[in-house]
Amino acid sequence: MKKPLFLMFILMLTMVFIKNMSFAQEEENIKYVIKEYYKAIALGDLDTAMKYISKDYSDKDNQGRPVDYQRFKTRLEDMINQRQKNYVDYAINELEIEIISLEGSLAQAKVEYIWSGFNLNKLKEESAKRNLLIDLKKEDGVWRIIKFKLSSSN
Repeated sequence: MKKPLFLMFILMLTMVFIKNMSFAQEEENIKYVIKEYYKAIALGDLDTAMKYISKDYSDKDNQGRPVDYQRFKTRLEDMINQRQKNYVDYAINELEIEIISLEGSLAQAKVEYIWSGFNLNKLKEESAKRNLLIDLKKEDGVWRIIKFKLSSSN
């Protein structure tokens, strides 16, 4: 009687261990996607940045108008072009990523970073801290960003 209980206990421990390993791997995959997205943004590489955005991207702009994948791409391209025209030595530093929730194929991460760059118009270094919530969705085995939200600590 004791042997089957012990084997069942070992089996349950093994399953918990495997599940925790899988969860940790998913967290690392999510963090990788976010890091690579911001690395591409810092380099001004629109095509690479868009690899990490879901075709199902859906948000609203400041006026409440819908923002889909194509509109997001256009806005991101405009932002990169403006930044490259107005700043040199643009960088994203102190990138911190905390996975807040991870359930099935959906996840949310809290992201904090400091951007900095030399403003060519003002002839001075500028920087600011950003706090965001990023929603992600796993599509065909790959995590992609589906929405950005300003965090209340911004």
